[in-house]
This record gives sequence, C-alpha cells and structure tokens, in this order.
Amino acid sequence: MDGLSLPEDKKHLRSSMKKLLLQLSEEKRSEMSLKVLGNLQELDAWKSADTILAFLSMKDEIETAGIIKAALNEGKKCAVPRIDGEIMEFYYIDSLSDKNLVMHSYGMYEPSPSSLKVSDDDFKSRSIVLLAPGLAFDIRCMRLGRGKSFYDRFLSKHENECVKAGIAFQFQITDKVPSEAHDIRLDFVITEKMVYSA
Repeated sequence: MDGLSLPEDKKHLRSSMKKLLLQLSEEKRSEMSLKVLGNLQELDAWKSADTILAFLSMKDEIETAGIIKAALNEGKKCAVPRIDGEIMEFYYIDSLSDKNLVMHSYGMYEPSPSSLKVSDDDFKSRSIVLLAPGLAFDIRCMRLGRGKSFYDRFLSKHENECVKAGIAFQFQITDKVPSEAHDIRLDFVITEKMVYSA
C-alpha cells in the first residue's frame, strides 16, 4: 500500500484512507500495530513519560490495546478520551477491562464521567505523551483527522505541555496533508516502519 498517489483535498483524502484502512485484515492490522508499539517504546519521550494519553481504537484504526497494556505494565498512568458535546477530555483507566468503559455513539469505547479526569495541573506536573489518531499524516508531522476537530481543540490548550505523537500505518503517510493556520504540528509520527519528527 506504500507509494500511493492520493488526492490533496481533505474530503477525498479522508475517503481514500478510510477505504485503505478497511481493506486491512485483522491479522495484518495486529502485526503492524505491534511494530508501531516497538518503535514507540524506543522513543526517549516514551521512556521518560510517566503518563500516556492514548485512545481506544475503532475497527478501522491502528490497534491501541497493546500500547495501553504496555504503558500500564511499565507503571505509567494511562488515560483515554471522553467526548461530551464538542468537548474532549482524558480520563484515567486502570485496565482495558475497566467496568467504567461505555460505548459512545461514534463507535468507540470511552470512560464514564465518574472516572478521574486528567486535570490542567496534571499537565503542568507530569511528563505526558499524547498519542493522536488520524486518517493521514505527512512527513512534516501534520495530521488529518476525521473532521470533528476534537484533537485540534484539545491540543490548542495543551500544545506546549505534552509530547504530541501521531501513530499510524506507513500507508497513511503522504508528502503533505492539507492544513490550515490553526492546525497543530505534532512532535512525532510513528509507523511500523519508521519515526518522523518535526
């Protein structure tokens, strides 16, 4: 799937990437996701982080269960997003069998409101790596999401308070994704083949 010529505008790029992601077999998705984890664990930012802000993947995304388990096994705190209207916040979880996880209408699991939220003070006092999903990324570490802007709004508040890393499959990397002035550049993008840095 490497080396594809993909359309430049956001709508068609999203559509193309969704189709490619859905073509992946579960076996291949798991195999490549494990390699992404290996490259992620080699990052100094991961090694020094005490908190990982991850996400609970949907069926057409890179698998994050292994990443979350690895973080927890290494003694790191781990949190995943909860969406309330236009607002996304991160809440701590202790395991993937957390009884407080509920299904959101967007098709992914999220913590219940009774979970402990990652606070603004946590961003100031902890060493945090935020893992961002996306449909496409480019070699400049710019990200194309699903168009809801949850991560853009969240990162605009905490841009300089965490290490921002996109995780993706190599075929999701393009030379340049369409971006606007308010889009926030990530520090890294990690695939199963390599690590890009801003």
